[in-house]
Amino acid sequence: MKNAVIAIVAVVVIIIGIFFMNRGKTIAPTITNSVPVAVSRGPVKTVAINYVNGALSIKTVIVNTGDTVLFVNADAKPHWPASDPHPAHTNCPGFDALHALANGQSYAMTFHNVGVCTFHDHSNPSAAFKGTITVQ
Repeated sequence: MKNAVIAIVAVVVIIIGIFFMNRGKTIAPTITNSVPVAVSRGPVKTVAINYVNGALSIKTVIVNTGDTVLFVNADAKPHWPASDPHPAHTNCPGFDALHALANGQSYAMTFHNVGVCTFHDHSNPSAAFKGTITVQ
């Protein structure tokens, strides 16, 4: 009986020790998919999405209100970023470059309203050029 009490006390001491050693620590989330995600935190920021080698560099972006998303065409083909649905672009009013961007050109959109803006390339509305911008 005495050994059982000692074992229980030892386990309790170990648990309390682990608790105090880990107090105040945070555990970073693990991302299990391979899709790049850009997240903006803190002061107003600009997040760049590049059209390059026939694809988007980032398809999912999380920004804060007041942040800007910059679409940069580093591809040989022209690209026209705009909100869904194609061809009306009414999901996020004002989110429409209004023309195709040639190689080296860019389009910036500042997001002022909380919500989810799905987008596509008006010139090439395929799955390769679709993404989501979440504004918090």
